[in-house]
This record gives sequence, structure tokens and C-alpha cells, in this order.
Amino acid sequence: MKKKILKKAFTRDLSLYFCCIWHKASTDKLKGFINDGRKNLLYIKKNNYSPVDVWQDPNDSTRIIDRIINLIKKDEKFIKNIMAISENEWNFLSRYFLKNEEIKNTNELKKFSKHLEKWIALMMINFVITDSREKIRANNKIAVNTYRKKAQEFVYSGNELFVNFFNKAFPKYKKISTYITPREAFLLSDNKLCAATLKKINKRKNGYAMLNGKLLDYDQINIQLNKKGLILEKEAVKSDLKIIKGNIANKGKVKGTAKIVMIRKEFDKFKKGDVLVASMTTPEYLPIMKIASAFVTDEGGIMCHAAIVSRELKKPCVIGTKIATQALKDGDKVEVDANKGIVKIIKKA
Repeated sequence: MKKKILKKAFTRDLSLYFCCIWHKASTDKLKGFINDGRKNLLYIKKNNYSPVDVWQDPNDSTRIIDRIINLIKKDEKFIKNIMAISENEWNFLSRYFLKNEEIKNTNELKKFSKHLEKWIALMMINFVITDSREKIRANNKIAVNTYRKKAQEFVYSGNELFVNFFNKAFPKYKKISTYITPREAFLLSDNKLCAATLKKINKRKNGYAMLNGKLLDYDQINIQLNKKGLILEKEAVKSDLKIIKGNIANKGKVKGTAKIVMIRKEFDKFKKGDVLVASMTTPEYLPIMKIASAFVTDEGGIMCHAAIVSRELKKPCVIGTKIATQALKDGDKVEVDANKGIVKIIKKA
């Protein structure tokens, strides 16, 4: 059997709850809108202090993109219908995202989760629409671009809303707030979470994976990948690498000290003038982005969060390097030349 390759799509500081929501959106909910969804999805959290790596099958991506573009071509009302449903979902979610309403109980959490799943699936469709070269009517273009900005700013807010709700609702179980699934959270609310399941949840702090919706112990990843005929693509990083290449998001040239920031717990180490190196930034990064001298990311295109904020703050930014967080270490002296889209390693820490 020919092995299928999974490529790392993104890395974020996410709860298991949000990973489950993202998975449902990428599979069942997406299929409900376009009659297709992802078949191979892997989430890996290596330990208690690491972010979550999300791996996808590029064949799924190609098939889904082609499907959406074909729907745009075949049905002139497709975009309009998607935008109408998106607006309806936004009307529900915006009171939490914009008006700072809190989730008050698990019944409300269930309702919120269903809307969030649909909204994320719609976001995935929207990103394909905005990235495609298909001609879009002027009014539709305004709608999809506006929706994309909302999605980029608020998509991960659902993660924080859940964690805040869980910590307030179940203060005794704060330490497992990022390791519990939606189903387990609902069982806990009904006092039906047994000791054996609680033990499993606590074990996830040592690392876990979720392959196609099935939770695994971290040490079982390779066994399950082999059974499914899947392998992970690895980006090779040369030990003597001097220059990291990426794409220009905002021009400029600065020298500074690199700081790798992958999760919120690492914000405190960041000092004014440091070069922010991340897989990708999100709105929660804004406080340290304001004091950074430049941004360098593994991921992203010209419409990504780091690119948009770099233009707003007028700071040099190189995106899409793929390997910056692997090639650089805290304390490395670097020159970010965003005029050329490169990062030079001046001196290793």
C-alpha cells in the first residue's frame, strides 16, 4: 500500500476542546456545505508545555479546493448563500466575540459549540473563495473579504471562551481544562465523569494525539499512522544554516534578538526590541507584537494575521519561512531583511 503523506498545516496553542470543534468543522460540517470534507487529520500535543501541531493530507486540500471552485462556477448563488449562512452564524457568535458575553452553563456551551463548528467550516470555504482567482461580483467580494477579516480575528476566540467557562464552572478541575473533550466536559457537568476517564484525561498532560477523531496516547502515534498507511512530512533544517528564506509581508530591515513564542506561557520572556518568531500570530499576541522590532513566522500568506498587523504597526515582517521556529533559538542574533524576505543568523546563542 502506497503511503499517504501528511503535511503540517499549522501550530497553535489550543485546547483539546477546540481541536475537537475544528475536527468536526473540517469533516462533517464542511461535508454538509460542499458534500466533501477532510479524510485525514492529525493533531499532536507533545507535552504539557507544547502547542498543538495540526497535520493534513494535501490530497484532501486539493480535492476540497477544486470542489469549492467548481461550485462557484456552476452555481452563481453559491457564494451568496454561503455568505448568508455565515452572517447568520456570526449574529449568534458575535455577542460572545464582540460584546464579551460569557458562556453561563453547559447547555449554552453545547449551543455555542454547534454554531462554532458551522462558522469554522464556512470560514474554510470563505478562505478558498478569497484565495481563488475566480471572478466574484463586487457585492460578494466585499462580503467575503469582510468575513475573512472577522474569521482571522476571532476564529480562535472560541478556544479562550471555553477555557474561561470551564475554569469558572469547574474550578476544582482547572488543570485539565485544555485536555478535556466536549463530550467529557458535558459528562462532568452531569456528574457522570468516572474516575477511569478522569485518569485518562490527566494522562494527556504527558502528550496526546488525535487521528481522524480518535484520541491516542503520544507514544501510539507512529503505530497508528503505520496502520493507516500515513507518514509525516519532515522539514529538514541544516545545522549550519545561515539564511532563512520566506515571503515579504511588510518591508523593513532590523537587527535584534530572536525569541521563539509558541504558547501564551512564553509571553513573559519577550522583551522590547526582540524579534518575534512564531509559527503564526493570533490576536492574543498583540501585546508582544507592539513591542517587537520585527515578526518572523513559519506559516502565512499576505492576508495572514502577522502580515496584516505588521502593516498596521509598520514593522518588518517575513512570513511563510516553514522552518524559522526550528532553525532559530532564543537568544540568536538575527537580521530581518524584509526588503528581500530573508532572515540572516548573525550569531548563535
